[in-house]
Amino acid sequence: MNKKDVLEIKRRFKKEQATFSRIAGCYVDGNKNKVCTFNEPFLNQEDDVFFKYLEIANKALSGTLNNNLLNLEFPLSEEVPGGRQQFLMGIRECGLTSDALMDSWYDMVISQIEITGNYLILVFADAYDVPMKTKDDLKLGESEEIYKYILCAVCPVILSKPGLSFLEKENRIGARIRDWVVGVPEAGFLFPAFSERTTDIHSVLFYTKDPKNPHTDMIENVLGCGSVMTNAEKKNAFHTIVREVLGPDDEDTEDKLLAIQKSISDMNEEYEEAYEDTAVQPMALTHETLSRALSESKILQEKADRIVDFVNRTFGEMLPEASAVVDSHALKSGGLKLENKELMHELAEKTLEAEHLKKELDEEKKLSVAPSLKKCLRPFKAVDAERILSWVNDERTFQYWSVGRYPAFPAQPEDMVDLYRRSENGSDNFYPMTAFDEQGIFGHLILRYMDEERKHVRLGYIVVDDKRRGQGLGKILLKLSVRYAKQFLGAEKITLGVVDRNLSAAKCYEAAGFREDPSQPIETVEMLGENWNIIGMRYEG
Repeated sequence: MNKKDVLEIKRRFKKEQATFSRIAGCYVDGNKNKVCTFNEPFLNQEDDVFFKYLEIANKALSGTLNNNLLNLEFPLSEEVPGGRQQFLMGIRECGLTSDALMDSWYDMVISQIEITGNYLILVFADAYDVPMKTKDDLKLGESEEIYKYILCAVCPVILSKPGLSFLEKENRIGARIRDWVVGVPEAGFLFPAFSERTTDIHSVLFYTKDPKNPHTDMIENVLGCGSVMTNAEKKNAFHTIVREVLGPDDEDTEDKLLAIQKSISDMNEEYEEAYEDTAVQPMALTHETLSRALSESKILQEKADRIVDFVNRTFGEMLPEASAVVDSHALKSGGLKLENKELMHELAEKTLEAEHLKKELDEEKKLSVAPSLKKCLRPFKAVDAERILSWVNDERTFQYWSVGRYPAFPAQPEDMVDLYRRSENGSDNFYPMTAFDEQGIFGHLILRYMDEERKHVRLGYIVVDDKRRGQGLGKILLKLSVRYAKQFLGAEKITLGVVDRNLSAAKCYEAAGFREDPSQPIETVEMLGENWNIIGMRYEG
């Protein structure tokens, strides 16, 4: 059943629309003894009782789908004589008029569910003359079918609280008389389901007041259906997985969990906007969606893989909706904290960038470089990607530069950003950099540590603006990167690799102080139908 189906049935639970034919009930004490039973016409009830019953019926179909309201299917084994679906079919067909059948059913319910204290089992019987509707939901007045159903509600019966009251007969204030009060339903169900405005005898809509602790005993033992997780349970399971993998005692765990939820929420909003005018299923928390959220939240790859594995094992093929694992209240209250943290992180990066630039400018002053010719390095930004990729505009040059690390030629800016995001993976071992001067950006490369001691730095993805060739920019880019590696990364060994066929690049690297390094093994790759050798080079000064 969807939301519209539920609302169509609930609209009947009003004084003017209610057509319940009978109501039956069984009052059970805390020792599972049947105290009393009743079975009577519904429309003959006194007004106070009538409205209270309607309130209970409404509550038994309240809440949100997949959280308080669960669509369940009967296994085939329950649809044969003696099965629990067949039991419910009998109750439905007799319209609650068989006291013997109702007593047998009460006995089964009492023996199979666990509820502390006294409770009342209520069963309503109704027949709905379903009107035909146009595609615009306009009623035509003619009947499509008669939907016969029963609605069950299990309500706690609680002793009223002690208090003072006016004792009219004695004309004084005294202790009030405590009595037993029927509360709102703890659990219930609608059988058969009303799916897409028609009877579905193979399904039942189950209600639970507390989605964190649904009455699985009633789902499995009374209805004979397999239990399913509510959205609240799915959210709790997902959050538990993330906390356990990241470390429950890590002070950053809650911030990271919040960041993951924000990423999932943002993707879900994009999905809903894209399919706003179409009838599509809600976005599921697929492997791709979760992996992207973990990557955007800078979760280390090893931990991200564990989270994905645990999620797959927990949910299997029954993937939760993306929105189900997001705590909207926590996200709203923690959003400001998260934004402040991101701003502080961005400010720290800007400060570091400014310090780097200042040191480079100071160094250039020492070298007496004219102000108009100053060249600097700064961290790579996503907006640089489109410009950088335009410098490698033929496939051979592109493969000399990337050696097959991109999925296709030509690469798209988002491919570059994604590649670097996956390479960074929340660590501080990978540094994509962009070179610029007064004319704009002119070069790009990455630096990454190759050892745990953080003494060996390797350069890669080296490229300069092809429209500014002949200005010595390649040599300048390498000199800037060597200086950066030594001053800021503490490098004692700086290496790079070059395709043996890329003679112009090898010549540029030699001019910048790099020499072929025999200690580095030669790697052979097949590209463009040719065998290419990757020659290792080391900076000698």
